[in-house]
Amino acid sequence: MRIVAVDTETTGLDVYAGCRPFMASFAQRINGEVTTWEVHWPVNPITREVIVQPACIQVIKEVMEDENITKVFHNANFDIRMLDALGVKIRGAYFDTIILAHCADSSRPTYALKPLSQTLLKIPVDDEKDLKQDVIRQRRQAKKNGWNIADAVEADYWLSPKLAGIYAERDAERTLKLFEMYQEKYNTDKTYLDVVDMEMKLLDVTRRMTHRGIRIDQERLGEIEEYYNGVVAGSEARKKEEGYPDLNIRSHKQMKQVFYTELGMPPEHRRRKKKSGNEMTLSVDSKALEKWAEFNSLAKAIVNIRTAGHELSSFIIPFREMSAHDGALHPNYINCGARTGRMSCGKPNLMNISNVGAKHGDVELRARELFVPRDGHVLYFPDYSQIEVWLSAYISKDPVMMDALASGRDMHGEFCVKFFGRKPDFEEKKEKYRKTTKNGTFCTIYGGGANALKESLKCPLDEAAAFREEFFNHYSGLATFSRDLGNVGGKLGFIVDQWGRHYKIDRDHAYKALNYMVQGSAAGVMKRALIAVDKLLKEKWPRAHLLLTIHDEICIEVPLDYHSKTFMREVVKAMQSDFHERFGMPRPFAVSMAWTDTRWSEKKEIEL
Repeated sequence: MRIVAVDTETTGLDVYAGCRPFMASFAQRINGEVTTWEVHWPVNPITREVIVQPACIQVIKEVMEDENITKVFHNANFDIRMLDALGVKIRGAYFDTIILAHCADSSRPTYALKPLSQTLLKIPVDDEKDLKQDVIRQRRQAKKNGWNIADAVEADYWLSPKLAGIYAERDAERTLKLFEMYQEKYNTDKTYLDVVDMEMKLLDVTRRMTHRGIRIDQERLGEIEEYYNGVVAGSEARKKEEGYPDLNIRSHKQMKQVFYTELGMPPEHRRRKKKSGNEMTLSVDSKALEKWAEFNSLAKAIVNIRTAGHELSSFIIPFREMSAHDGALHPNYINCGARTGRMSCGKPNLMNISNVGAKHGDVELRARELFVPRDGHVLYFPDYSQIEVWLSAYISKDPVMMDALASGRDMHGEFCVKFFGRKPDFEEKKEKYRKTTKNGTFCTIYGGGANALKESLKCPLDEAAAFREEFFNHYSGLATFSRDLGNVGGKLGFIVDQWGRHYKIDRDHAYKALNYMVQGSAAGVMKRALIAVDKLLKEKWPRAHLLLTIHDEICIEVPLDYHSKTFMREVVKAMQSDFHERFGMPRPFAVSMAWTDTRWSEKKEIEL
């Protein structure tokens, strides 16, 4: 089959806000030599609309819609979304070199095309420098002409079509050569092939999730924006009453002067990395302020200002801007967003939205109130229960953990009694101590040392160290497995999870091996669950749509005439599948179900 690399140059990154390709470039190897070409069309400098030319679209279709051509992209979902907006569909096999690169080595600091190809293929990046310099020059003149110029230089590459053509063709060449480099591994390494094929199936799923998007309640958006602005105004007034109206809360110098020198706050320290080694320095970060806020009104006012400001800048204002065109958010999912293989989400990042009822200082975190089903629909939220704990138990074969889980006992509660039961206020605060134990369990599984546990447990360092020691004494099988896994990873330079994904391990960070194994295996379960649920929807419930994945939870938009326990059970069954057999578990992963016909923050659990 012919192999053709494809790249697009666009008027911006958000296809849903009207950004479109103005150029498509291609590369293929013919008689041993790489041949590149590109097609482009003009942009209206006033409206920024691309003046689409049918002949150019036809050239692109001849490649994209030919099932006998294997298409290769770097960040496939972006280019496919952009071309789809022009009426160009993709047919036949395709690959994404980001996926190929990440599955081959998940430890790279970046998977951006140019640094990746510069490192692996020694292809220089001078074409980008030349293009940017020329576009910056062109933008100065364009502004004088009254043209519509973007905020980002990269969105105005259309101003320099000749250099943009060179740049675009070089990117297509980079993409082709990266694919060729990984092709032999794909054709000969069965575990690599299996992981890549799974990730490529998932790309189709996440692209449809992004395209559908989730509806935002615009009226509630205005209410919440007003609420946070009110918090900021009220807290600024409180700061003034305390005698510090001009205190710059972003200035560490000013904050240290006020809280340590003038107010004499108990010292809080943080570790700072320096070339000569780590050193402890006085801190005025959010953790310090939250501790002081329990007894100091100035600290509480600043916590409130920072919290409300963060919610406004991270969620409320971006949500308003990003949903302006159709009333929905279209988050961009990144299949391999983390070294462990966990997915990530951006523009906007919906994985950072706090749970219902969460507060910082006096400020309620209300972003989940904004997410609503479309008219005539409800939202389902199936959620894996304690997946990392089950995986830790059955991957490590720890007998105490396996016995507690298999028999349905409260593992967190048992260890809570063992460690915190001697506290004089244990009976009074039993539920709080159980939650603390749960946080400490996850922190330990994820490779956290005493310092990390100190923050997770909100306790002195010696108590955190004692928790960790007793945890591994109690779950000695997990401790032995973690130590052995780290030793093997340190010697070999890598470990392999239950799905065949490789993780590089260096001797100095061998303690991270357990985290990679557990998180990577959990990521593999979730990704295969998304593929299974998507298949179920397409085959039996075609008017339902996957919308979101948030850690171990999925969001599905369901038409009212589908809404039933039958549908819910089929979703749960698809998420369970036979994944547990891979880990030697006696029964499928537990999946709970919640739903709402109002908003995400009001979802309710349902027994199936």
